[in-house]
Amino acid sequence: MTDFRALFIGGLGGFLLLALSSYHSTDPSLNTSGSGAKLQNWMGQSGATLSDILIQIFGIGSFVFAFSFIVWGLRLWRRENFGSLWMRSLAILSSALLLGVAGGAIPGGSWSTHASLGGAGGTLALNTMTGWIGSVIGFYPHIIIAIISAIAGIVLAGIGIALKQKEREAVLVTFLSGGAATISGASSIWDRISSTFSRPKEEYADEEYEDNDSDEEEYAEEDEEIDEEQEDESDAPPERIAVVNPNKTATKSAAKEKSKQVKLNLRNQNDWEYPSLDFLQEVPPQVKEEKLDESALRKNAELLQNVLNDYNVKGEIKSIHPGPVVTLYELEPAPGTKTSRVVSLSDDIARSMSAVS
Repeated sequence: MTDFRALFIGGLGGFLLLALSSYHSTDPSLNTSGSGAKLQNWMGQSGATLSDILIQIFGIGSFVFAFSFIVWGLRLWRRENFGSLWMRSLAILSSALLLGVAGGAIPGGSWSTHASLGGAGGTLALNTMTGWIGSVIGFYPHIIIAIISAIAGIVLAGIGIALKQKEREAVLVTFLSGGAATISGASSIWDRISSTFSRPKEEYADEEYEDNDSDEEEYAEEDEEIDEEQEDESDAPPERIAVVNPNKTATKSAAKEKSKQVKLNLRNQNDWEYPSLDFLQEVPPQVKEEKLDESALRKNAELLQNVLNDYNVKGEIKSIHPGPVVTLYELEPAPGTKTSRVVSLSDDIARSMSAVS
């Protein structure tokens, strides 16, 4: 029974690895328009669908599942105990999410339908985390978050795959040595954090008193400088001061009058009449006779078609629906074109249209 489970889990990992390795963005899947596209996934339709779902959610973090199942199968085949399966599974899921966040900072190119390698889940998580703590980190917050997520994802992957301690250390050292130029400041940050938590409470109290004393000295020096500046200004001849907000006094008096004003009772006045329609201005005749310029609409449609071709989005604009404010261009994607790719490129297409026009 153990051998059967080992073969099943290992075979599932091999299936996922081959399906993810041969993933192609034009393969028919749940979010692909049309059915005429050629299937290029090595594992057939099931492999194309499964790999598309995983990459859409986890991005490059999907490969963690494949490697985990393969290693788990080998461990079971060798009768090795790797602890709680639930904890390993939770570590693998967290690792896939964190590696997807790290992939959100890497451009996806033509391999993925998204703009990055993090998939929808990783890109959304990276943007959310950047919005939360971007002001705290300062410069390039998305890069710093991606690096930290990559390190944490690799550590959790080693724990979830059930690698031994020496194997996990070797993987982590290899990753850190390869990206040492990028994360040169990570060690100093970790040293500061660890030293902060390892220091006794008495040192924090001493530092707080020192900080308060230094702040009081700074405030005293600033007060002396301000007093000296005021004395220098009092010796100088008076200058004409420009009025910045002349409506302050008028606003205060108006507020007082408004508070004293009594509400008028208009409900009991029976002789009140609606305003006459003669106050409205008639529509000029040239506006009534104005018609839509069909040539301009067709020109914009051709321009939109060229922009879509620049982004490698194949399709045909079937109809144009002009409106009072927004004109709707109905696009029918070509077979094999994913609708999610068109949606993800909407902002870039809009910028290109505004730049060309």
